[in-house]
Amino acid sequence: MVRCLVFFTRSLLFCLLLFTAAGSSLGFANEYEIHGNAFKANLNGILQGWGGMGDVGTISSDGVGTRYFHWEGSLDWTRRWLAEGKVSRDVMDWMLGHHGNMAVGGGFYVSYNALDSDSFGGQLFTLEPKQPLKKLVLTNPAIVNAKNMDWTRFNQLLQRAGIDVVEYRAMKGQAWAKLISDVAIQEIRAGSIEDVYSSNSIKNLRDLLEADQRLGVKDHPWLRERYPLIAKALAEEPLSKDEMKALVEQIRSQYLHGFLGDKIKRATLAVRLADFKKFSGLSFEIQGANVSSPKNFESYLYQGLGNGFELQDLVPEVRPPRVSIQITLQESAWKTRMLNRSGQEPFKNLLTGLQFLPFDDAMKAMLEGNPEPWTIWDKPGEESWISRWSAASKIRSAYPETPESLRSRLQAVHAKLVPGNEGYRTGPLVLPEYRVDEKTKKVLEGNPWLSVRSRLASGSSANDAFYLVEVEFPSAKSFRRLESGLPGKLPGGLRDELIAAEGAGRLADPALNQRVMEALVDHVLQLPDSTPAQRYQMLNWISPFEKYNQPVLKMALNPETFFRDPHAELNLTYPEFYLEELSGRAQLGELVHELDKATAPTWVGTRPGPGRITKLSEVLNEPAFWRIARQNSKATGPCVSKLLEHLK
Repeated sequence: MVRCLVFFTRSLLFCLLLFTAAGSSLGFANEYEIHGNAFKANLNGILQGWGGMGDVGTISSDGVGTRYFHWEGSLDWTRRWLAEGKVSRDVMDWMLGHHGNMAVGGGFYVSYNALDSDSFGGQLFTLEPKQPLKKLVLTNPAIVNAKNMDWTRFNQLLQRAGIDVVEYRAMKGQAWAKLISDVAIQEIRAGSIEDVYSSNSIKNLRDLLEADQRLGVKDHPWLRERYPLIAKALAEEPLSKDEMKALVEQIRSQYLHGFLGDKIKRATLAVRLADFKKFSGLSFEIQGANVSSPKNFESYLYQGLGNGFELQDLVPEVRPPRVSIQITLQESAWKTRMLNRSGQEPFKNLLTGLQFLPFDDAMKAMLEGNPEPWTIWDKPGEESWISRWSAASKIRSAYPETPESLRSRLQAVHAKLVPGNEGYRTGPLVLPEYRVDEKTKKVLEGNPWLSVRSRLASGSSANDAFYLVEVEFPSAKSFRRLESGLPGKLPGGLRDELIAAEGAGRLADPALNQRVMEALVDHVLQLPDSTPAQRYQMLNWISPFEKYNQPVLKMALNPETFFRDPHAELNLTYPEFYLEELSGRAQLGELVHELDKATAPTWVGTRPGPGRITKLSEVLNEPAFWRIARQNSKATGPCVSKLLEHLK
């Protein structure tokens, strides 16, 4: 019996060896066949609807010297690969096992072109295997982006067939691939512009300009031969008038204004700006605190940004925006507490809170360890501000942009955000004293809507003067100032009633104050050719409600705006205010983008190592978390580490 069992076992092993030796033509359990360079596989049970042994692709080889390129968006993996010079087994296992939104299932995705996948991350990596790799080129269209494929079993089948690389055609025809074997990922290094040159990845001028933005193009014989004008501009060599004209025409004809790096921007600025002003056809004059045509001014800036100009280039006479903030949370109590929470909700709430809270108040709460700084206005027994803001957003969308609807929208939003305080304010409203410089003091004093009292702040000097100002908003009591500075803004009947009330000592009448607020609000909402930003700033000058004017007006008129300065609407001239508004809007978009990357659901609890917690802590410690707005304002607010000192 034992002898028979030994014989049977040896016979079985012998058959298996013979079967394996035939693998070049017949795979394990008849799951694949290789005839010449044709690769067939039986994907029954792997791909729904597959029938028996069928064509999958062709077998080829990527030889020694082949370069693969990978753009990585994870800070965690970027730092790890730069430090270790390889992709570890645990990372590869994770990639092979995660198939969501992957064209051909899990794996380490690469391209043969250094630039055509740069939208997937911020760091270019290069892999150069030291031995030939066996490659399967997928040719069956039923496999790429298959919805009913068991990609894990598909990968395992290919690995048993000795496949290292799987190549496929991307949506735009690019040859992309995924690596599925250890031998393919043994060495990895940071990519460089030299990789771009040597791999012939630059196919046109747009590719070159993108390479300059992402990697920094350096002078090179290849560049001098193919793009001599760009080479001269990057080397900061003078261009003749004809050369400059030719270069700008190349940029304009191919719509490449948004792809220019700093050196090319500087070299071509004067000519590009003159061309833009000529072709835009938007005329306006900046007249001190105002602009002759706000619509043209805003369109000019908006189009200019779209054409790759900086705000300071478009309107150099206007003080640049100061909204930009750079924060490093370091080891604050808020960060430590926040990272012990799960999911994306706290970070969404933080972004929402920064739309209605004064920035300094939110940061102070964070620094003091409040894990929910968006709740600092909440009161026991009342609906939270986060909930109110969300509900008010839905209310806002129900009203069109006509003067009558704007009035109704404003009242409905106010009723939702400040319940129990319906209606306009019934008396004067005065801001507590705050500190300003000489220029801001003059802006405030020149505003005909406001009454301003000021005194020299302690510690000021003749060369560095600061003031404490007290700002009073319009009311029945100040109607004489309104009449002198803004004649005709009050209806005739109301004006007569105010004069009579003044004589009778009744200017404090609550109903009369409310009618003044209503008249001023209606005047602003009915201004011809006004813009949302302009109406928002002017209504802030009125501040028609008892409290919470800024969040109410923001939600009703300008909800995406984000301001660093809590008094930006008052302290800035209209041109300055609109630049601040644009920068704040862009920065809020950057915050959303950064937090979306930091809290992507596919990353939660799935990355090797500490996973999401590591990722979030890295993002929170990166200056890019509060990235300077794309308009590249050079001014930044204080870091959180100095915020308490700043607030004193």
